[in-house]
Amino acid sequence: MKMVFKEPVKQGEDAVSSYALILANVLAVIGVLFWDWSVGNLILYYWLESLVIGIYNIVKMLISTVHSLKIKDNFLIIINKLFSIPFFCVHYGIFMFVHLMFIITIFFTSSFV
Repeated sequence: MKMVFKEPVKQGEDAVSSYALILANVLAVIGVLFWDWSVGNLILYYWLESLVIGIYNIVKMLISTVHSLKIKDNFLIIINKLFSIPFFCVHYGIFMFVHLMFIITIFFTSSFV
């Protein structure tokens, strides 16, 4: 049986990711403690964080596709990557839209609260 291991993350990339995660959560704590964020505001903040992660993944997919074009990768691999980007955008967009509608309905309309 063949064992497959991920390549280790470079030290700089790991540190930037860790600092971004800490900063995002410190901002949420500051929002609650000093800016009087409600639960709805906090949930909306984390929804926005999910949106940023989705956009970041789209950028990564685009970079991967450009790299495949540069190295003249297999045609089917390139077609698969080109199909995956709009597929991800549509499905992630639908998920984020429905999620946002739930947040607005539950936390920001007076009839539901």
